[in-house]
Amino acid sequence: SYLHTINIQTIIQNYARGMWTIFAGFSFPFHRQIGLSTKNTAILIVVLLFLLSSYRLAYDLYKQHPIKKQEQLRSNCRTFVIGLLLWVAGYFPIILNFPPNIYGHLSRVNIFSIPGASIMIFAAINAFFSSIFGHHELSIKSTIITGVVLSLIGSIIQIQVQDSYNASWTDTKLFYSNLFTLVPNVKDDTHLVLLLSGYEIEEGIYRPLYSSSWEAKCAIRTLYDNDSLSISYRYERRKTPDYPSSISLASTLETDTTEQAFNRDPQSLLVLQYDNNSKTLSIIHDIQNTLVTNSNTSYTPENNITSLLAPIPARELVTSP
Repeated sequence: SYLHTINIQTIIQNYARGMWTIFAGFSFPFHRQIGLSTKNTAILIVVLLFLLSSYRLAYDLYKQHPIKKQEQLRSNCRTFVIGLLLWVAGYFPIILNFPPNIYGHLSRVNIFSIPGASIMIFAAINAFFSSIFGHHELSIKSTIITGVVLSLIGSIIQIQVQDSYNASWTDTKLFYSNLFTLVPNVKDDTHLVLLLSGYEIEEGIYRPLYSSSWEAKCAIRTLYDNDSLSISYRYERRKTPDYPSSISLASTLETDTTEQAFNRDPQSLLVLQYDNNSKTLSIIHDIQNTLVTNSNTSYTPENNITSLLAPIPARELVTSP
């Protein structure tokens, strides 16, 4: 695993690369589109009002306790070092487990580094403006305004990310609604094979139906309430984010796991074709052109489909209302 190969040199290199992730979050993953719905515009206005209130509070506090130039420089240095130490400590979990990244699936492991990174950014910005402006009040004003702008940009990006993930979840629920209509239940030991198309996203970040084989297996076994089931899938084409790469976090980038079906008895297979663009799901009857198997046994997918005898509560989470 990645943890077994890590050493002091790798840790230092990853911390150096990790510095990039602090600023990359202000531009990743949407480089050109800034579409906001009415609801998100209202959210952004609330965020802006909160930031402006914070600006006013911070400026009033400074007015009550102004800092001289030399004291301000020392204060910025101390604050930056404190932020750096907090960031180093907070970023350590992801350094040990993954290469530095800003991939949405792993945002939870970046949470501990956020306070330290924020302190570092504000200390560096304030030191920069203090070196340019001789007027201390102007440097404080500029620092706070810059912080408001950066926070606003970060809010816009996070809104876009959430919109994109919500759209992905809507598509996922449509798939499961179609699946349970076509295949209400399956026999024990059935192996589902999904041939997926319509996941070619050229801009932005999009969560496809499945990112890894374990994820697909857990979902199918839960939603059919049957631990004997197995599943594999193959994307016709799939656009993955620039980060992470195929080297790091490879398990999140699986696009073809159909080799699992190679040694399976064709009688246990149920091969389905799903087009995410048209939202259509169909049963594949000719697997010779779509799936390679090592058996000449006949393939009769309908024999593995059965009726649902009792409701499965977990399905309510993934089906469209």
